[in-house]
Amino acid sequence: MAGNPGLDRPTCRPIVSAMTKLADIEGAALPLPDKERLHLADKLLGSLPPPPAASEPDEILAEALRRDAELESGQVSGAKGMSQ
Repeated sequence: MAGNPGLDRPTCRPIVSAMTKLADIEGAALPLPDKERLHLADKLLGSLPPPPAASEPDEILAEALRRDAELESGQVSGAKGMSQ
């Protein structure tokens, strides 16, 4: 079998095709002037669903305090390289 056998399977073709289309779109969009890329970005971002509702400040504070208590108790450890 010539080439990459994984790409010869019918189930992989849509993924490869979508990646090729995306690469083609990127290749066409990136050289556009700034104003046109900004317009395109605005259109793309406008087509996305709105982000989930932001948490209330009290909820954010409560979560931060909960996480701090977990760190202080040793229940969890901080990210590697972070000093306590």
